[in-house]
Amino acid sequence: MTAIFRRFTYLALITGLLLALAIPALAQDDIPLEDFTSDAFRISGVRPADWPEVQPGTYGRDPASGDPTALFQQALPGGRLENLQQSLGMGLQVETWPEADETLVTDALTWNLYQIDVESAQMTVRTMTALAQDDAGAYLVLLQALPDDFDMLVEAVFMPAVEALIPLGPLTFDDSELPYVVEDVTFDNVTADGETITLAGTLTLPPVDGPHPAVILISGSGPSDRDESLEPLASIRPFRLIADYLTREGIAVLRYDDRGVAESTGDHATAHSGDLASDAEAAVRYLLGRDDINPEQVGLLGHSEGGLIATIIAARNDDVAFMISMAGSAVRGAEVLIKQNERSMLASGMDEDRVAETLATVEAIYEHALAEDWDALEEALAQLNITEQLPIYQDVWFSYFIRYDPTPDLEQITIPVLALFGALDVQVDAEQNASALEAGLEVAGNEDVTVVIFPDGNHLFQSADTGGVDEYSTLEQDFLPEFMPTIAEWLLERVDIQGE
Repeated sequence: MTAIFRRFTYLALITGLLLALAIPALAQDDIPLEDFTSDAFRISGVRPADWPEVQPGTYGRDPASGDPTALFQQALPGGRLENLQQSLGMGLQVETWPEADETLVTDALTWNLYQIDVESAQMTVRTMTALAQDDAGAYLVLLQALPDDFDMLVEAVFMPAVEALIPLGPLTFDDSELPYVVEDVTFDNVTADGETITLAGTLTLPPVDGPHPAVILISGSGPSDRDESLEPLASIRPFRLIADYLTREGIAVLRYDDRGVAESTGDHATAHSGDLASDAEAAVRYLLGRDDINPEQVGLLGHSEGGLIATIIAARNDDVAFMISMAGSAVRGAEVLIKQNERSMLASGMDEDRVAETLATVEAIYEHALAEDWDALEEALAQLNITEQLPIYQDVWFSYFIRYDPTPDLEQITIPVLALFGALDVQVDAEQNASALEAGLEVAGNEDVTVVIFPDGNHLFQSADTGGVDEYSTLEQDFLPEFMPTIAEWLLERVDIQGE
């Protein structure tokens, strides 16, 4: 089951081998290790030399034969331990993390160690997990194996991997030579629970006196930093690229770390789209209070779930001057995810008959989730051998997302709207969502609506082959050549640039 954009990216990596068929344990007394460096996860360490990498940061002993034995060495750059624990806990069937079985202090990090057995219909898989955190992010080393050779693998593979893992630190960028002003900023928001959180971000300003038009960037699902960094899914940093391009065109851009990520406070794990919309509205209020920003020309650009959030805000906030939806959904979340599953399975090369069969189960799963019929949902998940994913459907973010229908909000939006889609996007289907968006805005009487579908574009607006998530990292780590000019030209027709 896929989730919109990347909220469960780490869950997918961690649980990817848990459903393998059980085979007799493979005894191996001597397991050679080799050094490695991962730029995507920003870590270095050691890994089994003869175990192939089956997914980024995932090394299987003999995955072709169905052996479930695997070592995971991953990180969440810019993220916090609770973000990683939330996703990992769903795969390991851990709702509340227990006290650590052991604490291990290495030269680089202090690790908490946990031994947890995971039950599936086929077998019991034993796991040993090490979790750590520093200022740059959260880190994971996880061994999964059958009980027979678990102890041997802990000593031969897991412990050396934990002891050798070294964080490389965050990627740094030299902003000193940029032809515009780069300012670190903070602004506050009061959550639904009455907690004041501080959101940290970067405001880029044209190098001339204002007031400037401004765009606020709203990230897709999952804990995202201000650049919308996608490692290890891909190394492209969409929001850094957008901010750089638009600021050079004379438009101020504010991008910020999601609540609970990097330098922003708060708890991302308990937030849904409505909560994150209030954070973006706090960004609007912040810009309206600055003398160098034109208060009549502050707009939103949201990517994926961020496009949905922009829709929520634009429908209720008269201070928003324009809206750009970048692969944003325009139908109820459950419909988005059903189509997402269909597109993803087809992009992976799955037979059409099998896709149709699986899709019937997927549709039943979302019906049960919408009805909160958890017993029926668990039974449906068992048909796909993914009963361990039940907590996903009970998650506060997921529950809100599958229920939210953007249509009533779209029918209230009369400001200029630019909607961008990739025809090869398997996560937010262009045809499904473009038509729904246009229909809603037509009811609103909106006379300034532009919809652009890029024939070769995927969910990240790269030039794609299949559009599948698995190819994101293999493509050029930049936007389609015509993507940013399309946004800039649309904006420049609707805002006033200083110094011209």
